[in-house]
Amino acid sequence: MIVLLLAYRSLRNRIVTTCLSVLSLALSVMLSPVSGAVLIIGLLALLAALYATVHERRREVAVLRALGLQSRQIFALFVLESALVSAVGTILGLASIYGVLHFTHHPQQAAYGIPLLIATASSRVSLYAASIIVAGGLVGCIPAMRAYLDDRANGLNAR
Repeated sequence: MIVLLLAYRSLRNRIVTTCLSVLSLALSVMLSPVSGAVLIIGLLALLAALYATVHERRREVAVLRALGLQSRQIFALFVLESALVSAVGTILGLASIYGVLHFTHHPQQAAYGIPLLIATASSRVSLYAASIIVAGGLVGCIPAMRAYLDDRANGLNAR
């Protein structure tokens, strides 16, 4: 009887582990397109914000150009701003998810018996983070090109 009970528990644990693995795989497959869509929407929002910023900073850019900054330096300023916004957002996002995991690890395990694994950022997460920052910099090239091509006198006109 004891042998049957131990065999049942072992089988039950394997079934639960297999079900959790399948569920984890299914969730990752379903959430990948959602994550991609969120990333694209975030990059489009960054593009819209930077494009509006270029319009608002037209006078400042004209003054910088009048003071001797070259067009490529103005371009670099906007691309750098875009990359920095992406980097700060990525770092805050990673810090928040690891913070939530850290603070909910013990209550989750105590309540449901399901351990949440807290690990350092894997190479895959690091690659995703770097890709997001690079994508943010590339998105910044569009408004930077507008600032690059703007005429110096256009921003200095009184309007």
